[in-house]
Amino acid sequence: MIWLSVMPSFTQLEALYWIDQLGSFERAARKLNTTQSAISKRVQELEKESRAPLFDRSRRSARLTAHGQAVLAVGADILALHDRLRALMKSKDSASRRLRLGVTELTALTWLPRLVAMVRDSDSGIELWPEVESSETLLTRLLDDSVDMIVVPDAFRDPKLEAVQVGQAANAWMCSPHLKVPRGRVALATLNTFTVLTQDNRSGSGRIYRRWFENEGLSFSKTLSSNSLIALLGLTASGLGVSYLPIDAARPLLRSKQLRIVTTEPQLPPIEYVAMRRRARITPAEDFVLACIRRTCNFGSAIYDQAAG
Repeated sequence: MIWLSVMPSFTQLEALYWIDQLGSFERAARKLNTTQSAISKRVQELEKESRAPLFDRSRRSARLTAHGQAVLAVGADILALHDRLRALMKSKDSASRRLRLGVTELTALTWLPRLVAMVRDSDSGIELWPEVESSETLLTRLLDDSVDMIVVPDAFRDPKLEAVQVGQAANAWMCSPHLKVPRGRVALATLNTFTVLTQDNRSGSGRIYRRWFENEGLSFSKTLSSNSLIALLGLTASGLGVSYLPIDAARPLLRSKQLRIVTTEPQLPPIEYVAMRRRARITPAEDFVLACIRRTCNFGSAIYDQAAG
């Protein structure tokens, strides 16, 4: 049971929410464009009305007690309703809203144009604002409320976020035809004799495959990392080493014989992609865009193939 003698104010709940989201009073103050002392005062006023502590004072960082988490769970619903009401009152019609969507390079190179067209041609009144970044950067931006939803590889877990599976991307090992990688089916360990070009830890795919390599007992002795898919395609085509790449994004280079697929045993598993959003602030606009994402998400068709067709 939640013990509060009076109804908390919106500003008090907002302070509690952002302290929990961002991990400190200072960052919450910056987010709310106020002073740290003002945030502290709001929390003190809220705790005066509470019969149990909201924060665990034994920790250096701002951590909620079980009672604080219970208060926040209800408070987050109140904040979400407030946001929906404010958006409704500001808009010319109830569906009008700008939605900030974060995606990675692979989505931008494949199905993002179809999604933008579907949302634009609907009568939803939603204005889609895409943003292209690494998976790790997008996760940070989602948690600090800089974007509303992201589509990333299924490499991250956070209890504050909902993750809905939307599709998968096939990957394969590739190299320049001029690199002397054996033809036919080769063992993964054979690749260790070459420089391995990998996606770094900012990449969701990079994290997933790094864990998979560890499970396979594989450790590469010479690696070169990048968080740019375009850069990895270019570096691999230049003959610098072997790399795991999305098959459809690499298709033009495969057709022109600047790249070839290296068949390995075992083969690379596909990368599952999820749409992520904050559980506490789900909106009808997000529901609509998520439905559009599930209809358009297809990594098997690159934008240059669409243009050619």
